[in-house]
Amino acid sequence: MLGLIIGPVGANLAHAGTPRGADAGCDDGTVIDMLVVYTAAARDAAGGTAAIEAKINTAIAQTNASFVNSLIDTSI
Repeated sequence: MLGLIIGPVGANLAHAGTPRGADAGCDDGTVIDMLVVYTAAARDAAGGTAAIEAKINTAIAQTNASFVNSLIDTSI
């Protein structure tokens, strides 16, 4: 079970001053490095190593396409 702490909305949140939206993004052409890990069970369920790597590459391509479509100059 996750130890989720739920409190009143806006109650002295430490991140309340954190920039949101365009002010928070890295819209400067930054490339975000990712580490993707998976279990043997996930690999097997996907259909093998090549299949899970294809799924990972597809997810990365879709994310990058979303960035382009949103005019966000960032990629993973």
